Amino acid sequence: MKRNNPRAKCALQRAIRKALRNGELSAATLAEIEGMPDDVLRALFKQRIRLIQMEACKRPRASKIAPHRRSPHRLEEKMLTGIPRSTFPVPPPRHTGGCVLMLDWDGVLHPESVFLRHKRGPTLMDAPGHRLFEHCELLEEVFAPYPDLRIVLSTSWVRRYRGSIRRLSRKLSPGLQARVIGATYHSAMDPHEFAATPRGMQVWTDVLRRKPSAWLALDDDYLHWPSWCRDQLVRTDPVLGISEPSVLAELRTKLAKMCECT
Repeated sequence: MKRNNPRAKCALQRAIRKALRNGELSAATLAEIEGMPDDVLRALFKQRIRLIQMEACKRPRASKIAPHRRSPHRLEEKMLTGIPRSTFPVPPPRHTGGCVLMLDWDGVLHPESVFLRHKRGPTLMDAPGHRLFEHCELLEEVFAPYPDLRIVLSTSWVRRYRGSIRRLSRKLSPGLQARVIGATYHSAMDPHEFAATPRGMQVWTDVLRRKPSAWLALDDDYLHWPSWCRDQLVRTDPVLGISEPSVLAELRTKLAKMCECT
């Protein structure tokens, strides 16, 4: 949706007013939506349209309104009120509940300058003195006091490897590998729509599906995270990852607090 389109702007304003009137949209969520760039909003709205149309196709044929004839204003309203909810229609995860850490790789376990090169695979570039997965042992040490803590991969590597969790987890140290229970990306998702979605919304969607008792996210990507998720984010240094002293201290503190409350 473009801001310079008066008709679309009026439709969005009507959707906001109705959502607020029905109690379906909080003031905090509204502020978050208003602060999002147009390209982010368009990506989220596109996902909601796809989900709504898929739900409509599953309805009995006696339905009076065909999916392609639905009012765009009603679609905008459902997308707007549905932003805090799950946006990717995929099977339920095998492992639910418990304490979970959403783990990114680039900028966390090694510098973020990783590129996929032909016939060489992921390659760390412009980072002299560093290597891939150099902080695995450090993260394993931080996790040691919490044997029940599980890992969900939130890295873009999962999408590049077509959702193969088993294959990817082998790149981690044995201690971390044993904790991996899934990923935010599922092979049933549209990879292009998933890639266009902000990392924070990818993580939030998995939280809604997985329903952990408590969770944290370890990531160097901090842009456009939903306001209701920011307290769970430990932002890492793009080059030093978790080895940066203040990041490591914050991670230890938040882990201890999370595991004490469960």
